[in-house]
Amino acid sequence: MAMAASVGPIRIRELPDEWLADLGRTRRGSAPLVLMDFLLAQPVLSPADAEAVLGSGTTVAYTAIEPLESAGILRPLTDRKRNQVWGASALLDELTDLDARIQRRARSA
Repeated sequence: MAMAASVGPIRIRELPDEWLADLGRTRRGSAPLVLMDFLLAQPVLSPADAEAVLGSGTTVAYTAIEPLESAGILRPLTDRKRNQVWGASALLDELTDLDARIQRRARSA
């Protein structure tokens, strides 16, 4: 059982490598890679977040987000076209799973 508790943290540590593989060939220091680093600490991303992290304007932010969304790294969390909000798919899934495991343990304790 101790092993099951470590699945989440191990899985989260593997995400950057998986994201790089999903994204494909990308220049080191590129805007999408900068956003991927941000997503590990903040798995929800708005255009304003992307602009702030990248130190850029709206066009650069959306240009950086597009390949992350196409690769399935980001998924839209709202139906809006303007001021969309995205989430880091795999990371949010892992956090949801972790929450469920914590709740199960709390109920059984």
